[in-house]
Amino acid sequence: VHEVTRGNSMNIFHGVNFIFKSNSTELLRTQDLAVESIRAAKIKNTKLVIFKFKAENIHLLEGESTYNLKRSINSFGGKRLPIVRDIFEGLWNISGKGDWIGFTNSDIIIRSGNFYKTIRNLSDNHDAIFFNRDEIKSEVAPETLDSFLSSSTEKNPFSGRDGFFMRRDVWREVSRNYGLYVLSQPYWDNALINAINGRFKSVTIDSEIVHFFHKRRWSEKDPGSKYNKAIFDKEYGNDE
Repeated sequence: VHEVTRGNSMNIFHGVNFIFKSNSTELLRTQDLAVESIRAAKIKNTKLVIFKFKAENIHLLEGESTYNLKRSINSFGGKRLPIVRDIFEGLWNISGKGDWIGFTNSDIIIRSGNFYKTIRNLSDNHDAIFFNRDEIKSEVAPETLDSFLSSSTEKNPFSGRDGFFMRRDVWREVSRNYGLYVLSQPYWDNALINAINGRFKSVTIDSEIVHFFHKRRWSEKDPGSKYNKAIFDKEYGNDE
């Protein structure tokens, strides 16, 4: 029996994990705009939760809920990478029966309150909702939220998604067989989609989130990528 709370009375817990140290001023600015877009789009009973390691502090935390991550994988070229399941476990811990929990990548811009209204409207008949981003392919990333939202866009050509929301109890079932994937590397998102689609009713929504198209920040040769791929291959029968 699933936990079901009718749309308007359920809470939506929206998690975001930020990259606190980056040589890219473009990324840091876009993350600021991502928080601005979430704040502008929030409707009743929606809660932004910023995931971070205890020692990390940024100005965006003022007035928002934070959740300190206790563990990470530290062996990838000096990068401290969060474990994806710890983010969803944190959301599960602070939410309640019938609530929805979800995550967007830190450089994802929310178009409007329709993002959360879509979750509410579909929550009665779906177990999970994935959001597929629109891409801005200008030479320079927009510097304000208004310019982000007014820029021309193209559909995301890749299989990965950038928004993952589900009923709270769905995560408890999925988590039983979901590996210790790290964030900011490939495979974790497709693994999560596969785990949900195999057992639950989901839908993919286009055009509610926006992303500035940039060169990939990871490579298949990166240690973190190889780490995630090994887990993915084991879970889905591709191990040699």
